[in-house]
Amino acid sequence: MSSRKVAIIVLNWNGWDDSLACLASLEPSVDQGLARIIVIDNASTDGSALRIRKWLQSESREYFEIAESELAETARGSSMAPPYILVHARRNGGYAAGNNLGIKLALELSDTEYVFVLNNDTTVEPDSVARLVAWAEQDPATGIIASTLIEGRGELRIAGGNNYSLLLTITRPAIAAGESRESNMDYVAGAAQFIRAVALRQVGLLSEDYFLYFEELDLTRRITRAGFKITWCPESIVHHHGGRAAGSRSLATNHKSSLAEYHSNLSCLIFMRKFHPRLLWLAAPARFLLKVLHDLICLQPALLIPLVRAYRDYLAGTKREHA
Repeated sequence: MSSRKVAIIVLNWNGWDDSLACLASLEPSVDQGLARIIVIDNASTDGSALRIRKWLQSESREYFEIAESELAETARGSSMAPPYILVHARRNGGYAAGNNLGIKLALELSDTEYVFVLNNDTTVEPDSVARLVAWAEQDPATGIIASTLIEGRGELRIAGGNNYSLLLTITRPAIAAGESRESNMDYVAGAAQFIRAVALRQVGLLSEDYFLYFEELDLTRRITRAGFKITWCPESIVHHHGGRAAGSRSLATNHKSSLAEYHSNLSCLIFMRKFHPRLLWLAAPARFLLKVLHDLICLQPALLIPLVRAYRDYLAGTKREHA
């Protein structure tokens, strides 16, 4: 088993078909001895674990699989691991909790220099991972690197990362389609986050304060505050078929699920409380009113229910914390 610089974390939840496409696109990096893939099955109920296991067993791929309860013992003292690892989470604890199972294992392996957190509804170009490594090794101060995200139909989705408006609590791509200037972004999109292992060991893992959304903004904020740079590698191309798991909007699916609406609002309030508490009193009501207007204008009144629930649950949680 060769030393592999990059640990690629792929979180699966009831999406084995997307995950298998993602894994297949990553094979060139594995075959080159550059990457190791850690797949986390987040307590799926659609037979995902069986499907992924069958794919790993095909073509005599070298792998092992472990339960979450065995993870700490397996990782302790490990210096090498096979190219593929399948981890079974005991429950669906959300995006951050699921990915953290893989990140923890990756950081225990002595050959891990970079961790690539990759959505399972993505596919990568054959040289994408190698380009990210080459980009990172040009500047050791770089802590987190963004790829160029292309929507499933070929449209440019995000060139690098996004910017976040504190008062409006909305995100926008840092670079519009067709622009080629250097990216000046607030955070790297969560669909593809290439992170230096040293930075993760210094600032910690993804925050499990969030179930879905805002984990990447939280992580990037901590990494940049620790003195690391955030950059964009334009030549690293990742194709993103966004919104399939949580039902968030994308160019491919012009609708939003109640699950996505609930967690996007709840996570926004948690993020603002953690990093910008003085603005929360202004940003929270402004977001609520803008959301109500948007949902009514767009004839989506059903989304008002998860919006109200998110604010209710946030306030209830805040009251418990201060009790």
